Amino acid sequence: MKITGYLLGICLILAAFHAALTVLTYLIIGSIVIGFITRPWETLGMLTAIVVLGLVSRYPLPGALLILAICFVGAMSKAEST
Repeated sequence: MKITGYLLGICLILAAFHAALTVLTYLIIGSIVIGFITRPWETLGMLTAIVVLGLVSRYPLPGALLILAICFVGAMSKAEST
């Protein structure tokens, strides 16, 4: 009987965590949508940074080459404008 109580308690804790993660997911999606409405360029930059950092952490060499390529493109466009 004690084991059944422990299992029921663990199931309730896991259900609470699942509900909390669902609410957190909805909050993150909502904040991204609100960010796109109020500050679109900053939100796009943040999402791009998250993707690039994820790429660098998963694939270090191609991610570093991607960052280097972005720096070169940024420097070339800056040099052409002056």
